[in-house]
Amino acid sequence: MLSNEQVLATVESGNVYIEAFPGSGKTTVAAKRFGVLRFSGHQPHDVRAVIAASFTRAATKELRVRVLRTWGSPALEWPHRIVTIDTLVVELVHALLDSGAVEWPGGHRTIEVHDSWFALARPVWNRRGHEMALRGSAISTRIVLHPAAASRPPVADVRDAITAGVCTHDEMRQALTLALAAPPLRQAIAEQIAVRIRALVVDEVFDANPLDLEVVRLAAEAGVPVTLIGDPWQALYRFRGASPELVPALTKELECSERELSHSFRWRSERQATLARALRASEPVVLPRCNLDLDEGQVDVVISREWKQLWTVSARVLPLAFSGARGTSPEAAATLLLDAFARWSVGLRATNLSDALRRLRLGQSADLEEGLQTIIREVRDDLGATARPVYEGLRDLVADLGGVGLPKWNWHYRERLEWLIARLHMKAPLIPGLTAHQAKGHEWGVVGVAFDADDLESLGTGLDKSRERHRQLYVACTRARNGTLLV
Repeated sequence: MLSNEQVLATVESGNVYIEAFPGSGKTTVAAKRFGVLRFSGHQPHDVRAVIAASFTRAATKELRVRVLRTWGSPALEWPHRIVTIDTLVVELVHALLDSGAVEWPGGHRTIEVHDSWFALARPVWNRRGHEMALRGSAISTRIVLHPAAASRPPVADVRDAITAGVCTHDEMRQALTLALAAPPLRQAIAEQIAVRIRALVVDEVFDANPLDLEVVRLAAEAGVPVTLIGDPWQALYRFRGASPELVPALTKELECSERELSHSFRWRSERQATLARALRASEPVVLPRCNLDLDEGQVDVVISREWKQLWTVSARVLPLAFSGARGTSPEAAATLLLDAFARWSVGLRATNLSDALRRLRLGQSADLEEGLQTIIREVRDDLGATARPVYEGLRDLVADLGGVGLPKWNWHYRERLEWLIARLHMKAPLIPGLTAHQAKGHEWGVVGVAFDADDLESLGTGLDKSRERHRQLYVACTRARNGTLLV
């Protein structure tokens, strides 16, 4: 049964902005509103789509499941769909190509789009990069020289792939950005939106970057009613280009009706409810402490701002990644070992597993699993195990399976494997560790948080939602139903 807040947010007409507090039923309202837009006032001859978009595959999957559970399969009969923003960008570029408004290198009308160049070209250490260009209606690539060297795909390989009709989401985004800057093409995109989309719902709108928000603006200008759902306190993706500070001005420009979901169904204790209210009011808070080495079973998960904080807080915490970025081949190999162990010990997958497999040019197979489990058994049986033999075992395994060759042992590879060895020798049950980015959208009974001195000082003086670091702390501290403890 919906609350009054949820009902009003669900049935509001026109352009709508819904601010949703943690645990307030945001996904429920998004699913309900999608169905209302899908079925209310629909004319049989109207073939335009109701589209809901979010920023991760996990978020779109959750919303898709909720819509099907609430409205049944007719809600998602073609063309109505729930997609990532990246998918929507790709669809708009394809619409331009189909109409002949722009031309792709090689004359392709359909482009094969990947997440990363790691799956397409082996990177090299250099300063030369690439970017998309637009002259008239012709899309092309050009070389750019970066200030510093980094691991990048060879420019020649990129150019060949793009000419063959293959690229990543970055190139599609660049192409759409260039098209929007050209008035005739912007008008062509608006016309495509008008004939293809009946209503647009954007979930987690504060994670949007300027291009995403420009698509929303263009949809509204084309007469498409837009629904924007999100929470300025939970905007975490500035490293991806998110610009949460632009959202309030856009909602005013579009004259959105504003609705608020302020009642949280998450809090099961007054202590946690009080903490959440204080954090959102920017009041000073002090978290109760617990010692993971003494208090077994007290927390369900440990959350921090960064992966390294999780690896160093306690050997009882098993973080699900070594870093947030796509790393080197040695890190990718360590990630395979982490994933095999995490599945066995905490029943979860390593966060960067797919990237690691692509980086090493490997697929999941029985031979890979058997090799990883053999390494794990050998380390667990040897209390004196060190990092170098583990690394060399991974190197041999990857080579045997035909993957990208790992470099020879270097002491720089030691730290990640030593962290993992310590967990393999731990007798007490392990606790999964996540960053605030991975924890967003989830909840647990009792949450431990691993914060440094600067984090604690920020909590002690009150959080500021305009600061990314403070928003990470807010998300970490609002995942618990019963209590949040400092570990």
